[in-house]
Amino acid sequence: MNSRNIYSPKTQEIACTQVIEKGDREPLDIATAHFKRGFSYINQKSYDRAITDFDSAIHINPNYLKAYFNRGIMYSYQNNLDRSIQDYEQVIKIDHQYIGAYNNRAGVYFAKKEYHKAINDYSKVIELAPSNYKAFYNRGLVFYRQKKYEKALFDYSKAININSEFALAYKNRAKVKSRMRRFEKAIADYNQAIRIDSKDANAYILRGSDYERLRNFKQAISDYSYAIKLNPESSKGYFKRGRAYMRQNDFKPMDKSEFNLALADYNKVISLKPRKAHGYRNRAEAYASQEDYSNAIRDYNTAIDYNPGDIVTYYGRALVYSELNDYQNAMRDFRESGTHLDTANKLYELHSSNMVLH
Repeated sequence: MNSRNIYSPKTQEIACTQVIEKGDREPLDIATAHFKRGFSYINQKSYDRAITDFDSAIHINPNYLKAYFNRGIMYSYQNNLDRSIQDYEQVIKIDHQYIGAYNNRAGVYFAKKEYHKAINDYSKVIELAPSNYKAFYNRGLVFYRQKKYEKALFDYSKAININSEFALAYKNRAKVKSRMRRFEKAIADYNQAIRIDSKDANAYILRGSDYERLRNFKQAISDYSYAIKLNPESSKGYFKRGRAYMRQNDFKPMDKSEFNLALADYNKVISLKPRKAHGYRNRAEAYASQEDYSNAIRDYNTAIDYNPGDIVTYYGRALVYSELNDYQNAMRDFRESGTHLDTANKLYELHSSNMVLH
């Protein structure tokens, strides 16, 4: 949606309306006035009115490529994806080499999870413009969604070869390498992404996660803390840091200072996302590690209220009930968690040689 105009959107709207209402211009001029007024409505975020003007422009001039193209964008904004695709197809019929139409249609196909069609369109963009690094990047996103990691890796690398300062390509290539368990190489890519964009809080969280996988908890906590500094409302940052405080001890009993750090982070997660189960579940684990079983049970109960299908929460609560010698509730939760009966029996044997699950 490129339009160069020194006038404000409202001024342009008024000027175009005068041309349209006066009606003494050539039809193509009237079509242009509708198009420009439609564009002014886009800039005023009045998308329905923009579509109406693009309709008028196309009615007057059925080959008005830019009107189809921009109407396609408006339909996608409104999540009317099929109509959006129809407009991009019309653009391509008028001009087989209109890169923007292939690119935008690919994005719509991606939103519709029609990944094969999205790949075909991004490939067409690359065919028409081999140096279009964003097309390689976007096609890489599709391959990643398909879990075709080698192909995604290739496309992100091509994007980086064309534009070595493209932070998103480094970050997403790092995510692929992490999926492939190449954690040190992933961290190297996150380093590059952060060098280019040092204010990307999510990049620090992602790098911290890979440091955790390498059991470098000190560096992971440092990254989570910096992400929180950049975005104090990052529930993911607090959640990850709280988890790292616990994991650095292999979930063995923490000293009081470590427990307080983890607890403070989980409290923050819950204050930011009070209706999400994961904060309660992990706070329950923290309480359980301190043998504070009443608070652990309370938090597990709340987590299950918000996410009744989370088998990990049932399993955690079952372990706490076992510690409390409440075998009836423990047995129920082990069953809810889907734990194999032989495994559950072995856990119970730690508490009672007479307890057998049937």
